[in-house]
Amino acid sequence: MNRDLWHGVFAEDHFPPFPCPTCQAGVLRLEEGTLQKRAPKFVLDRANHPDWDIDWDFSRFIAFMRCPAPSCGEVVTVAGRVEDTEYEDDEVGWAMKEALYPSSVLPAPHVISFPEKLNSKSKRHLLKAFELLWIDAGASANRLRICVEVLLDQFKVPRNNKPKIGKKRVRLSLGTRLTKLKGKTASQKHILDALRVIGNVGSHDGHTERDTLLIAFSLLEDVLAELIDKRTANRDKLARQIVAANGKLKD
Repeated sequence: MNRDLWHGVFAEDHFPPFPCPTCQAGVLRLEEGTLQKRAPKFVLDRANHPDWDIDWDFSRFIAFMRCPAPSCGEVVTVAGRVEDTEYEDDEVGWAMKEALYPSSVLPAPHVISFPEKLNSKSKRHLLKAFELLWIDAGASANRLRICVEVLLDQFKVPRNNKPKIGKKRVRLSLGTRLTKLKGKTASQKHILDALRVIGNVGSHDGHTERDTLLIAFSLLEDVLAELIDKRTANRDKLARQIVAANGKLKD
């Protein structure tokens, strides 16, 4: 995961090289001439106000990015807010320039990679988390929590308790379900629990810091690689094969 792509602000002359959300092979490029900026009338009208402040000045933008892969050509819309930001220039010192803050990128590029064998429900919530990254970080974190909840279904972790005769079945909390992980899956409990906690904050507080959310995405990418693609096990197996073959593996 390249976190530099997902920090939520970029320059007009440097749109991030997002991966294509459709083919995953192409790198999206800004289509020449598609970037458009418009300032609301009320912003323009208050430019001469005696109490005018730079924080009052903003505009909206929209642009199109396209996948250059000949067999794909996906088109992605990017829209959001334009604000003046301060930066340090080597020649003139501190200066101002416009920065783009996207609040919508559709269809959303994949923030992390995920295994093909990930169950469809987890995948659906993960894709929604990618989309919500730009709109609402708290909601995105909550979707990652739901993704973990459904991931446990893939590993046959029960959702309900086994009540005694005459008692009603009770839905288990995610925290309780995590304690029921067994075998090699249990080694990832602490990571999944961290994702649960981050998701809870997003749900209860309605807000998650972007850096925290990006950490959550990175953790989920690692845990999916371990649990589904068995990254460490496959790596260890390959290492043993190399040693057994005295470093001369056959093609």
